[in-house]
Amino acid sequence: MTESFELVLRQDGPELTTATIAYETTNFRNHPELIKLGINEEDSARFLAMYDPETGKTWVDERAPQWYRRMAALHEVICCGERLEGLIPDLPPKGDPRHCREVEKFVIRTAGYNQMEYIIYRRRMFNFLLTNNLNPDRDMLECTLDMLNHAKY
Repeated sequence: MTESFELVLRQDGPELTTATIAYETTNFRNHPELIKLGINEEDSARFLAMYDPETGKTWVDERAPQWYRRMAALHEVICCGERLEGLIPDLPPKGDPRHCREVEKFVIRTAGYNQMEYIIYRRRMFNFLLTNNLNPDRDMLECTLDMLNHAKY
């Protein structure tokens, strides 16, 4: 199912500049790779998010809270989809392990009331990815997880 939300990029008086962030929901419990590895029933799977470069679609788990789905989709759209990167000053280039970390910092700042819970869920997700070797870019995952483990909320 497709979901979307409007992200306010700029406000000039009554005028708003927005971007629509669209994403698809799925149930990662049914993902063939997770089933093959025998980890599809783990609770942390509901915090997974994925960007498909072939289709340009972002996928998040339908079992996660809606506010989390939005934040995770925003991360994927910027970090992996390379959209709206201009919102993050001095963003390291894609491929630099700090790229993901800086996008995650930006998303944390937008999380508002859910900031603490978002950080906790993201720690779980990044640990899940690392533990199960679900992303070959371990340096990027470890860099981002280190920031999350030291995040103040």
